[in-house]
Amino acid sequence: MGLLYFDDNFKFAKNAEQITANVKNISEEDNSKKTVAVIYSVDKEPYTKTIELISSEADRYKPGDKIEVFYDKNAPSKCRYSKKSVLSQYVTLFMIMIIDIAVIAQLVLYILKTKMNKKLIQDDNFILASFDKIKEVTSITLNNLNGEKNYIIFAKYNKDGVEYSFKSYKLKVYPENLIDIKVYVDNNNYKKYLVDVEDFLQE
Repeated sequence: MGLLYFDDNFKFAKNAEQITANVKNISEEDNSKKTVAVIYSVDKEPYTKTIELISSEADRYKPGDKIEVFYDKNAPSKCRYSKKSVLSQYVTLFMIMIIDIAVIAQLVLYILKTKMNKKLIQDDNFILASFDKIKEVTSITLNNLNGEKNYIIFAKYNKDGVEYSFKSYKLKVYPENLIDIKVYVDNNNYKKYLVDVEDFLQE
């Protein structure tokens, strides 16, 4: 949805041209903003449109005053207030696009990781790695803004003189009885692995 919003507003900002309009009337929506009806002409074609302004900005105008607005040269009936509002579209919409991309990237990574983990378990190729350490991390969530403790298991394995390190996903309970740790691996690429933690979780 954010990308669609970005596309629509980016097109407006790209095609926007400034024009002087007349204030027709002003109506108050609430204490923070007001609706201003403006009249302007493009190629002798008159348009009457409404724009929303914060109350402090709208109070600068009264019916009959001149006001600078921007309209879409490809769709003159679309108009917005001031160059600042047009330029702010770029900042706001760029931020929305970045958030969307980040969310999509996280989703793609999650899907690929889940698919890889399932294959590793199905192939049933595993090694017994030595316990290295447990790291305690604090994660901030919407349900717990003060942070909740999680634990990550680190293990290591030596193969042909090369030491490999592995870490588990975050665990909500402290793991017990850590000696040898089962790690599912891709024999052709030890960077593809899954630390099996089920046996170490408290009941």
